[in-house]
Amino acid sequence: MKLTNREIWRAYPKLVELSKVKLPVKASLGVAKLANKLSKPFEVLNGENIKLIKKYEKLDPKTKEVGIAKDAPELPKYLDDLALLLDEKWGEDIAFDKVKLPDMIAGVCDKCKHNMDVPFLIEPDILIPLADKFIELA
Repeated sequence: MKLTNREIWRAYPKLVELSKVKLPVKASLGVAKLANKLSKPFEVLNGENIKLIKKYEKLDPKTKEVGIAKDAPELPKYLDDLALLLDEKWGEDIAFDKVKLPDMIAGVCDKCKHNMDVPFLIEPDILIPLADKFIELA
């Protein structure tokens, strides 16, 4: 599947977060495989981002730190270049299967502490970058 750099940039960190959640084996394996497929492209994009930061960074005279200050005149140029990079299509197809996330996962009753199935809850900031292309809900 052809992905944009932005889809990879947004999805990979959320897959890493999701990989820390205890899921059924099939879903957990799917998340791990997907994160593995996106890790190398993400590393490349992160390297390009670091190059852009170095291109526009300046020594902050107040803090003596090197970076791009939020009020720096270079910030809009950096953000424009980053947007151009992220809007490009990734150079090659990435083959993967969508991960089917369960409605319920193993948990413990808050009141009686018995093992039971509980609803699988996922934060919207994790769900949104993954929902369209990477996961499907049971």
